Amino acid sequence: MVLVLEHHITALATMGPDGYDGHPDHIATHQAALQAQRLLHEQNYSVYVLALRRDGAGEVVFAVDRERKMAALAHHATQMPLDAHGQLDVQRFLQEHAAYSPLLERETYDIYAP
Repeated sequence: MVLVLEHHITALATMGPDGYDGHPDHIATHQAALQAQRLLHEQNYSVYVLALRRDGAGEVVFAVDRERKMAALAHHATQMPLDAHGQLDVQRFLQEHAAYSPLLERETYDIYAP
């Protein structure tokens, strides 16, 4: 909450209520964002929570720059397949995580308003 207030953040993006892939950390992040939203609302501060939609039918649509997205994913070195040069192995990533392929082009979110 402190970071939201300090930086005047108006929206928090999450992987959605199911964590997109069921990952417990992703689910916990969504739940924490909703809790922060409620607490901030009690302090008369509004913040939207954006929840990623698996079906791509969300209210808010973001075009994704594939190269920037892949570069960001590569920073998760302990969780991503890397090639011999330490770069994200895109083909292997997409083989192991096919559900993420649509997110390399477009993301859609539902809005949780206070």
